[in-house]
Amino acid sequence: MLFSSAIATLFDAAFIPLCRNPLFVYLYVTVGAIALVTTVAFWFLFRKYNKEEDQMNALDRTSTNLPTLMLEQKKEQA
Repeated sequence: MLFSSAIATLFDAAFIPLCRNPLFVYLYVTVGAIALVTTVAFWFLFRKYNKEEDQMNALDRTSTNLPTLMLEQKKEQA
């Protein structure tokens, strides 16, 4: 939590010069572009977990050894 607050404070300090009335457009465009880049990076980093979740949801609910089943399925796919 503290690290994310520090990053937010750094962004705030960096954008203070843009906080004049005619420059608000640049401020919002910059923040929007950073959010877009972050969203795309997050998707690329964590998209594989969506497939794993789908596989785990398809497992037999009566099984008591789900991690072993996941490893067996990955071996079968390879």
